[in-house]
Amino acid sequence: MQYQKEHHLRFGEAAMRLGLISEADLQFALSRQFAYAYLRQIPGEARVLSEELVSAFQPFSSRVEQLRAIRSQLMLRWFDRAEATLMLRGNKIYADATDTDMYAAIDALTDKLDRCVKKHKEKVSDHHAEEVIKARSSS
Repeated sequence: MQYQKEHHLRFGEAAMRLGLISEADLQFALSRQFAYAYLRQIPGEARVLSEELVSAFQPFSSRVEQLRAIRSQLMLRWFDRAEATLMLRGNKIYADATDTDMYAAIDALTDKLDRCVKKHKEKVSDHHAEEVIKARSSS
């Protein structure tokens, strides 16, 4: 962490420079973080899959980013369902919405997520309040 701060690097870049991880390790970790498909290339391994599966072999390349942009545009124009998953302090919040228009579905999804996050915050603060009351009563 000190090296990372001193050289103004991202964590993965610092770990690579220090020799703690390889570029393949970093790409694999990022693919897991962002839920991208990723196939590790093992030197000398005979591949049965085509190298044209660029999104699996190079998930962070500009070519794959272009594919994601096209996919996003297609989803906005032709699909009427929006979904999202949020991670809040270890809790997974999932919501989806369907409408005749993608933008309306996104608006509905945003409203659902807003309600879910508020409910989660209330639950957490209520739980915290209960702990404080128990701690005070046991003192």
